Amino acid sequence: TTTTTTTTTTDNRVLHQLAVRQSASFVDESIPAVLATAPATTAHSSQSPRKHAHVRGGHGVDNVSGVLDGMDAPRGDQDDKVEEQLSKWARMMETGFAQYAARHPMKVKRRIRKGIPDEYRGVTWLMVSGANQLKLENRGVYRDLLNHPSTLYDADIDRDTHRTFPLHLFFRDNHGMGQQSLFNVLRAYSVYDPGVNYCQGTGFIVGLMLLFMNEEEAFWMLVTLLKSPKYNMRGFFID
Repeated sequence: TTTTTTTTTTDNRVLHQLAVRQSASFVDESIPAVLATAPATTAHSSQSPRKHAHVRGGHGVDNVSGVLDGMDAPRGDQDDKVEEQLSKWARMMETGFAQYAARHPMKVKRRIRKGIPDEYRGVTWLMVSGANQLKLENRGVYRDLLNHPSTLYDADIDRDTHRTFPLHLFFRDNHGMGQQSLFNVLRAYSVYDPGVNYCQGTGFIVGLMLLFMNEEEAFWMLVTLLKSPKYNMRGFFID
């Protein structure tokens, strides 16, 4: 009973924090639903992400034209465009993402839609979604969830970690670092949100996040995607 009460109290505090940030954050005012609209490229494709980063972005016919133009462009021009993109993102991050986005919201929105370089994808997702601030406001919560006694879903989670991206280098080793991180995040969320507990579909979301961020960051990204009024994906994972 004490554990349930503590979890519920923490959950209500987080929901309040999410609601407050939604009404006040520059992200919600200037860059709405970026995670839903910004295109992404597989982090570990057979080719170097840098070689085709320039074809990411945009929507509709213009985007198709951009891809075709990029395919016909000389390799030197492609490399120059990629380096220019990385240089712009590096300067933006050095300035401070939040500060830069507050001053140049439309410029940041355009850059995100063109494609976030792999080097900056994790931190950008965290900042744009609000998950980073949520993590800072709830220091120690993830660690406490990891220390929670075994649950009824531990066996199911352990079984399914082997089925999540089984051919990917990071997740293919039985009980390796990738599978262990995936297990930790999914188990922590099953304790944190008893209404959802564990749903196999969340594993693929968390697996993608873990390619670009650490366990705690991936956990708060999952909380944000499922429970914030902005994304509100929780209903997809309730029976």
